[in-house]
Amino acid sequence: LEFVLKALDGSQRDALVTVSLKKAEVLTGLNDHEQALCYLTLAVVASQRSHADVLRQRTKCLSRLQRYDQALHDINLVIRMNDGNKHTSQVLVSDYCWRGYINLLRNKEHPAVVDYILAFKTDRQKTVSLVTSRPGKSSLAQVFHRYAEHQYLRGKTEETVAVCQLGLLLDGTNEKLRGLKIKATRDQAHAQCTIL
Repeated sequence: LEFVLKALDGSQRDALVTVSLKKAEVLTGLNDHEQALCYLTLAVVASQRSHADVLRQRTKCLSRLQRYDQALHDINLVIRMNDGNKHTSQVLVSDYCWRGYINLLRNKEHPAVVDYILAFKTDRQKTVSLVTSRPGKSSLAQVFHRYAEHQYLRGKTEETVAVCQLGLLLDGTNEKLRGLKIKATRDQAHAQCTIL
């Protein structure tokens, strides 16, 4: 395949990418994700300029097929391509949220929370908007609570408070988050008084 692609000029490769993406879109609409993946992979190999966008599409397809490790690989490549580029902050939020979601699907809550925290640091409003549909604000707030509890048990009260605050942005009615935040804040204040 690589040999054949080398024989194509740039405009021919762009045309191949466009046709492959259209075919993948049709197949995705028909829920034929295995075949869509073949066309998306062809588009990834053939693409030159829009590589990140094509990888994002393949990430979503791989997620639908429950090939989470491969999806994680693709989204990691996308994030590395865009990391440090100030003009891509909106895109990075989406990428961090996707990676967080993939980690949740892999039952890796701690890395998922780290990804969502990175998204929050980049753009809070966009993050809240994106998590509304996937995985849902309330369920993600519960994940944040479990992560905050873990940090609290490790004696990291400052991080516990910060994670609870972000979790409360997702679900302001979550009593567990609210209670843990109060507890960690109290411990933090007590520790500061002890030092003085």
